[in-house]
Amino acid sequence: MSGNIKNAILFVLIIAVAVGAVLLGIKPNIEAKQALDGEIATLQARLAELQAKEADRPIYEAGIVKNKQEFAEIMEEFPNGIEQENYIKFLGDLEADEDIEYFMNSEGFGEITDFYTLGGGGAVAADGTAAPATTDAAATDPAATTEAVATTETAVAADSDSSEPMDNTNVVGISTPISVTFESSYAGIKNMLGYIMTSDDRMTIDTLQVTFDKEVEDEEQQITGSLNLNLYAITSDQRYFAQPDIKDVEIGRDNIFTSDKGNSDVNRNISSKMDDGRSIKSNYDYHVSLNPSSSNNNAVAIGAKGDAASEISTNVNESVNATVKFFMVGVKYYASYNIGNVTYPENFEEGSEFEPGDTLDLLIQSTKRKNDKDLSGVKLVIDNETDMTCNVLVDGDDTENPRVKIVSRIGKVTIHE
Repeated sequence: MSGNIKNAILFVLIIAVAVGAVLLGIKPNIEAKQALDGEIATLQARLAELQAKEADRPIYEAGIVKNKQEFAEIMEEFPNGIEQENYIKFLGDLEADEDIEYFMNSEGFGEITDFYTLGGGGAVAADGTAAPATTDAAATDPAATTEAVATTETAVAADSDSSEPMDNTNVVGISTPISVTFESSYAGIKNMLGYIMTSDDRMTIDTLQVTFDKEVEDEEQQITGSLNLNLYAITSDQRYFAQPDIKDVEIGRDNIFTSDKGNSDVNRNISSKMDDGRSIKSNYDYHVSLNPSSSNNNAVAIGAKGDAASEISTNVNESVNATVKFFMVGVKYYASYNIGNVTYPENFEEGSEFEPGDTLDLLIQSTKRKNDKDLSGVKLVIDNETDMTCNVLVDGDDTENPRVKIVSRIGKVTIHE
């Protein structure tokens, strides 16, 4: 092989080594560039998607407002809670309706159970835990992703000054079963079903069994049967449950060994004196005081017994909104209250610790009105979330034009007047 050929081969090898070295040096940069190009393309696609959604923001926000309105309307169709007074009154009104040939032989009541938790996974499992959550966001707009909807909802919620039930996870659907055995007629059965279907309470008829006895002479009792109902309600910290004001309830029957209708001869005046709450006047935990705004005392004042530092008050000549709340944290008891925007303590949710003793008592000490220009009063919410019954005595109120209006009772609250 000649020297020229060797030199040519050597030159080619040198060029190949040089090119290889250059390629090895720039390869990482090429790969990095390719990775950056991929990220840029992904981010550009995401940016275009978000820009399109931002352009549709008014549509999303209008949809959120619409959905909240529909949610509130559905919530209003359900009562805020279920207490025994509710369904006892319902059954009593059903039997007392003269247009319905219907007489109850027995009633049975079950325990209240949770069956649905909003935001906590939907339906409640048999063991009381929430079932796996389901996503309903896609139902409103297939093109909207969960993230976009959540972002928009967060933005709208941030602009809102009020907390709405659907913004919370403490909205729980509850139900309780009722069983009834009865005597009726064919027309009475139809009227009874119509009464249940048109009731303001939300309920379902699970089972209805009837037996016809043509040999019974009284047509109103020719049918005997049993009825199983389920009552439904929705509870939330944002909803106040007003306990029903039940009066003139029939006490007992003339003879417990027969099915004849009729009241017993129980003297209501005697029975009411058995527990009239008079002792609360001298032995109470908290008080609400009401006076004319023109007097030396404040028109409305709330505070703990013997603790002037805990008292809040107002002296306007009008009826004001107020709340007294008792609750527990562990085994400790706490109280918080407000008159309009004035609260004690300043952190209403934190509350002030107190020791109720054997009973939890609230004294509402009122006074008679001076004249028709004396307008001071209170619209009071009593919220008892403790394991004790809150005993309330309303004393000295004006009988013709009361200063005290208890607009809502939450939990176990007993009123003495």
